[in-house]
Amino acid sequence: MKIVNLAFFLSFVLFVASCGGESGFDGKYEAAGGAQEFVFKSDGNVAQSLMGKKVADFKYEKNGNEITIYINEETSQLFSLKEDGTIVGPGEIVLKPIN
Repeated sequence: MKIVNLAFFLSFVLFVASCGGESGFDGKYEAAGGAQEFVFKSDGNVAQSLMGKKVADFKYEKNGNEITIYINEETSQLFSLKEDGTIVGPGEIVLKPIN
């Protein structure tokens, strides 16, 4: 049974990895007056920094106005790209684009 579960899990991971979101999305966004920063890269990676210090790298997918950041294999967070260019996430965190 463990082998079947492992096979299912690996199949799911491969499926998620193969699901192509939109490519080419990138940009720098900040929250909390610049204390928190997210840098999205067009290769599907996003880096998070706190107080100017990089703390984590995640994978993300963008589909339409929805951005899903994968914290790990079991956890993800959904963000929404708004018409004004901001991104709103869990807890109503607002990420503002920086040039």
